[in-house]
Amino acid sequence: MINIQIPNLPKFQAALKKYPQLAGKEIKKALEKSAYQIVRETKPLTPVDTNTLRSSIGEVNKQGIFKIEKLKATVGTRVKYAVYVHEGTRYMVNRPFLATGARQAVSKIQGFFKDAINNVFNNIARNSK
Repeated sequence: MINIQIPNLPKFQAALKKYPQLAGKEIKKALEKSAYQIVRETKPLTPVDTNTLRSSIGEVNKQGIFKIEKLKATVGTRVKYAVYVHEGTRYMVNRPFLATGARQAVSKIQGFFKDAINNVFNNIARNSK
């Protein structure tokens, strides 16, 4: 028979019960940072004529252009012609400013989520001592 004792087991179990709350908070922070990072990367890439399109990237407004949900962040623009600039038309070549900005932000976004996971585990470890 093997007997294994885990020190501070009740504290560790209590900390694990908080995991969904801790994870939720950390994931929300990572999503917010990710959305802001996409905005930062996208704005300089956005074509400018009157600056309306560029200034509308990531606005927080009633249309939910910059929106954080449970496991989803939405970044976009309120400008109706943005899709034609981004995707192009038969008369105009595409200029995928939002997709390019999002791709450029990927490594930083991965870092935000790595930090979030580390924060959750570090918090659990601290609370179980």
